[in-house]
Parts: sequence; C-alpha cells; structure tokens
Amino acid sequence: MPNILKFVLRHQDEYDALIIGCAGDAGLEGAREQARIPIVGPGESSLVLGTLGDKRFSMVTTSWSERVKRRLVREPDWMRTA
Repeated sequence: MPNILKFVLRHQDEYDALIIGCAGDAGLEGAREQARIPIVGPGESSLVLGTLGDKRFSMVTTSWSERVKRRLVREPDWMRTA
C-alpha cells in the first residue's frame, strides 16, 4: 500500500479525484487522510450503492477484511446491511 499512497501524493495535482482500483479499497483510508482531493474505492462505493433505496443487499467475499469490518462498525448510519 505504500505505492498507492506515493502515487496519490505524486499525482493529486493532476486530477480532480482518484479511484483506487482494488475491490478491497487497499490504502483508501491513508490516501484520504493525506490527499487534498477526493479518493474513492470500488469496495466502499459498492457498499454505499447497496444502501440506496429500501432494498436489502448482501456482500459475498472470499476475504472479509478487518478494514471492511471497521468501516461497517464505524459508520453504521450509511450501512444498513441485511
């Protein structure tokens, strides 16, 4: 993940926002803490999208990372998981 952070810091002046292209959102929190532009990840974006509307959703994964667990616990208001 150090390479992700290095890339973000090196290129943040070239873009209005960056997407970290890893479904597990590797380096997302650290990049957000240090960058001056919005940083998004496909994992978090998918979870947020799943909470829209009044439908239930599930997440199927082969690796339930501690990072995802922390995110679900820390911000339960936007995470209404089934």
